[in-house]
Formats: sequence, structure tokens, C-alpha cells
Amino acid sequence: PQLTTDSTLINIPAIINLDQSVSVRTLQISAAVKITGTGGGTKQINISGTTTGLQIDAGAKLESDATGGTEFIVNFNAGSKGSVSGEWLLSGDANNLAYFLFPEPESGMRLTVNSGGKITIGPLGFLAPNENVGDNDLVFNAGSVVEFKTDGAAIPFANYDPASTII
Repeated sequence: PQLTTDSTLINIPAIINLDQSVSVRTLQISAAVKITGTGGGTKQINISGTTTGLQIDAGAKLESDATGGTEFIVNFNAGSKGSVSGEWLLSGDANNLAYFLFPEPESGMRLTVNSGGKITIGPLGFLAPNENVGDNDLVFNAGSVVEFKTDGAAIPFANYDPASTII
């Protein structure tokens, strides 16, 4: 996929090495999938879907990783939407960043983590600061989880339901 009108469904376990940036309308993950940004520099998946641009289904897992001096970003365009009902693991390390990025405040973007959904930040992972947009654009519904695999991590600005869990 390379067009903002393309839809991508990954419904079998997959390991994907991403050596160039791509733009899609939708990315649906229905299996265990690892996407690794490679080759140095910045590699992006730009999501533009305004109903559900990114969808991680219940029981599915998306791991975002980076190697070789690469910064790998899942970039939500203005107005795009995301839904996590499975797990999204952000791994990488201090020199190889893997994270998601929100557009400017009030852009209409929203990432919702549903009941049973989870975002995990690996021991060397990274969650980009989103203090400018988090309360409206990052939402943890009742029964959702955000887990940090390291001590001292900053809790992201977000709209947390009282029945969501921070570990």
C-alpha cells in the first residue's frame, strides 16, 4: 500500500521490515504482527482513515519496533481515528524509537483503547509526549490497560476511565 486511499488488512501472523514510509487510509491488524522500521532515518506509516484508520482487533497484537538508527512513527493524520481492542506494543530503544504521533490539538484525531485493549511500552520503548492533545485524542475506556515495562515512566496525558488500569 502506498496511497492514502489504500486499505491494508493483515490477518495472518507476519514480520514486516519497513524500509520506506507509507501512507494508507486504514490499517487493520487481526493477528500477531511485528513491524520494524529499518535502514536509518525516519520511517512512517501515515494513517488517514476518518472512521477507523488503525484497528487492532481483539486477540491481535501489533508490535512497533525499530533498528539500525531508525525512528519508526505511526502518524495519525488530522481527523483520523484508531481503535485498539487487542494489544499494541511499542518497543525499540534510546537510539531506535518506535512510537505513535498525534497531529496538532483539536484536529479531530482520536485513538481509543477499548475494554480488553492494551498499549504496552517495552522496557526500552517510548511513548511520545502528547500533552498538547492527549485528553481529547487518547482515550482509555473502562477495562483497558496501559502498561509500562520500566520504572519511572511518565504517564501520558489521556482521558482515562476510572475503570481503566495503569501498570
